[in-house]
Amino acid sequence: MKSNNVNDLNQILDTKQTLNNFHENQVEKKNKLIKQFFSENVPKSKKLLAWGTQKQQAERFIHKVKDPETSEMHHKLKDIQNSFEAYYSRLYTQTPAAESAAVFKFFNIFRFTIYRDRAK
Repeated sequence: MKSNNVNDLNQILDTKQTLNNFHENQVEKKNKLIKQFFSENVPKSKKLLAWGTQKQQAERFIHKVKDPETSEMHHKLKDIQNSFEAYYSRLYTQTPAAESAAVFKFFNIFRFTIYRDRAK
């Protein structure tokens, strides 16, 4: 009885994979037909504009990012976004202010000359 269940399960998986492949092929065919239709029925200037835009997007797309904290490479879009957010939030968080006495002590080391505007 268990062998029948295993056989049935294998048949279901094979059928599912066949249907997925068939669906993918249909989608690819439709995409090719759409691209062909638009490439044939579009003026040359629009083709060049589309080509330039695609090239620009491909150049500006970030494919992978190395996380500075963990030294891990991230390839998924969500992970890349999270690593950017973590980096910039850490970069722009304010550090605790130093004590005013320590600041005055530091600046008293230097002798600053104040130049006033004499062109009044």
